[in-house]
Amino acid sequence: MAKLFDQFTRYLTCYVLIHNYYAWRNAGGPLPTLSLLQPAVEASPRQTAGFIASLKAGRLVTVESADGDRRSKLLRPAPEMIREIGRSVQAFVAAGEALETLGTQESMPSLSYRALAERLQVSPAHIGNLLGEADRNGWFTIGARGRLVAMDPGLVAEFEVWAACQIAHFAGLSRQTAAFLEQGAGGAAPLMTGPAS
Repeated sequence: MAKLFDQFTRYLTCYVLIHNYYAWRNAGGPLPTLSLLQPAVEASPRQTAGFIASLKAGRLVTVESADGDRRSKLLRPAPEMIREIGRSVQAFVAAGEALETLGTQESMPSLSYRALAERLQVSPAHIGNLLGEADRNGWFTIGARGRLVAMDPGLVAEFEVWAACQIAHFAGLSRQTAAFLEQGAGGAAPLMTGPAS
């Protein structure tokens, strides 16, 4: 399933679809239809419709009729899709908590291409491309055998502020989502607001 969501546009489409459904269900937002989703994402309307058709075929999205308006087809995310889209948020929160516990320990985790690729579930070549670009821009210094030697202090400071905002926002949302999924997706889901910036 991870490969289905490994492109940013697909991931974002699912994130917005989840948001639209629960904004409608919990807060009286507009009906979560394909026509509401299409202008909110980067893909073309045709690509979005094709992707949603794939999600429906995989039973990751179901279609429901709106009460009082049988013509409107509501897109409802399946719990499996919510779990998969929430996986990166949960991993981010867990990583932030793990870094806090490391503190000043001598044994920092390996940042080799291979270790990063395993941790992020992408290819070592993809990690190499990303770190190569970062090296060319002066954000990271890559040493022998692809090891990270140094990071730009300004980038580290900016990331720490961004990460703190994300963790503050997503830690609570992650707990609420986990509780919601444990209840079998039948109860009121957390109201999803935009991430901290």
